[in-house]
Amino acid sequence: MHSETVRFEGADGQTLVGRIDHPVGDVRGWAIFAHCFTCSKQSRAALRVSKGLAERGIGVLRFDFTGLGASEGGSRPDGEVGEGGEDVVEPPQLCALGRFIDTGAVC
Repeated sequence: MHSETVRFEGADGQTLVGRIDHPVGDVRGWAIFAHCFTCSKQSRAALRVSKGLAERGIGVLRFDFTGLGASEGGSRPDGEVGEGGEDVVEPPQLCALGRFIDTGAVC
């Protein structure tokens, strides 16, 4: 499985850092792995799920939310996450990653 680091702008303008795990073999689709709000893109669950999907032809974007892991931004008070999880990647932001993945089916 080929994996690479990507950076993109989050909801509040901070740079978010993620990993794209490219699919093995024929590309069947793409997924976004939004881990728990106190974990990181490197959590055991994120790694296992992403690897499993990639091995089945589904590429995965996993990323650190604002203030977590390698992403910019301060910690949120009491570990709170904004309503609706503002950092969850929206289609326009995913399309901006088109330089890394084939987003033709989405954009």
